[in-house]
Amino acid sequence: MSPEELERRLQGVNPSLANIARQVYQESGGKIGVTSHGGFRDRAQQAKMYDDYRNGGNLAARPGNSMHERGLAIDFDTDDYDLLASIATRLGLVNSVNGEPWHYTMGDGVEVDETPTLPYDVGETENPEDALANRLNAVLSMMGGASPAGVEPVTQNDMGAEPDPIAGVSEEAATAGGAARGAVAGASQLQQYALSQFSQFGWGQEELNSLIELWNRESNWNPQADNPTSSAAGIAQKMTSIHGAIEPTGEGQINWGLQYIMGRYGSPSRALQFHNQNNWY
Repeated sequence: MSPEELERRLQGVNPSLANIARQVYQESGGKIGVTSHGGFRDRAQQAKMYDDYRNGGNLAARPGNSMHERGLAIDFDTDDYDLLASIATRLGLVNSVNGEPWHYTMGDGVEVDETPTLPYDVGETENPEDALANRLNAVLSMMGGASPAGVEPVTQNDMGAEPDPIAGVSEEAATAGGAARGAVAGASQLQQYALSQFSQFGWGQEELNSLIELWNRESNWNPQADNPTSSAAGIAQKMTSIHGAIEPTGEGQINWGLQYIMGRYGSPSRALQFHNQNNWY
């Protein structure tokens, strides 16, 4: 791919994300570009891709629910996903959709130099709050933060896939997944609750170990956890200076944390993998 073609495919992409994509291209010696529809997509393009998906084509989010429609995602064009991962993750990008090793969004640690201009198409939405949430998502992502609860849209349900149902969650199942490690009273019950929500995101019970380990590191599943050196608080260590007030209940904090993980990483195991490399998520 020529530099000129790369620039054409980066039109409409968030400036910070576009700069990182250029750096990926340069560091790979021009081997890693951007797919033809891998940058910004308008509403019509996303609708066509979603219709194709519903008719047996490649996975695509429902119109109005794609990070591409906000210029906040890149689909890289390469056959060497290991090389892509090594460069992209070092530059602060996150492979945020399971099964799509080419799809990257910005992680929390990305430094943003550009002033947001919001030239992104939020498309028609079912209610005005969606449009506002889409624009807020763009601003927060440019600031290096993740979206608040309810804004990150790309769940397996949004993309049309049927989630794997999880039957009743037993105490034994939660303990087998590592619940016994939670030192805070009630941690086992909170972990059971988290597991009961997995079906909304298309996750199986095998993701429980990763979630427990992740939040053991962050808060030991303590709803009252408070980081004295930052605004991080609660079970998922929500940055309240960016994402708003902490939820008053452990269940509410879990709901926010699961949506954050889905939108930013795609699954608890991917979030834990990122945490292993960066000591934050």
